[in-house]
Amino acid sequence: LYVKRQALLLEGIKPVSSLVKADKHDAGLHLVAWLPRGADDRELSTLLAERGVDAPALSSFALEPLKRRGLLLGYTAPEDELERACKVFCEVIGEALK
Repeated sequence: LYVKRQALLLEGIKPVSSLVKADKHDAGLHLVAWLPRGADDRELSTLLAERGVDAPALSSFALEPLKRRGLLLGYTAPEDELERACKVFCEVIGEALK
């Protein structure tokens, strides 16, 4: 079930793969969408939340400044919600990081 949803997530964010990097993992229920240097993960997380997508900023979990920032993407939602979240993610990332 979750292997399929992870694949759905990775496929769903492909339109912005030139802006963010996320790789398949064999364990867990989240992936990290790594952002380009200088991108503000907290700002992007807020923009996504305003559109109904929960993608916590990786830096919000760090005790010290990170060299690279990212967004935590879960894939446990039902497929239709995951597809909608991917669409919103691509719109927000595409607009914010163009």
